[in-house]
Amino acid sequence: MSDLMTFIGGAAVGTLVTYLTKNEDARKSVEHFIDGMGQAFTDFLGRVTPDASKQPSSSGVEPPRKPANKARPARKPGQRGSTAKAKKTTTGRASVH
Repeated sequence: MSDLMTFIGGAAVGTLVTYLTKNEDARKSVEHFIDGMGQAFTDFLGRVTPDASKQPSSSGVEPPRKPANKARPARKPGQRGSTAKAKKTTTGRASVH
């Protein structure tokens, strides 16, 4: 059943993309819709963000941080003794593969 739903969804998306590619008016209306949603989202963020004017601008440069007291690295666990590897048993036959 899920394969059928995947097929129907893919066909619907393909049909929409083909329609938008060939129809210029539809393509422009979709572009305006996407631009409008982006503008509405940025306006919403502006309203939700408290005092955006008091926040420092993001110039990409962070102030230098003072290094914190570094803790000693954890000790590595001791190495265990090596174990004997199992020997491969060979038969007189050649493998099929």
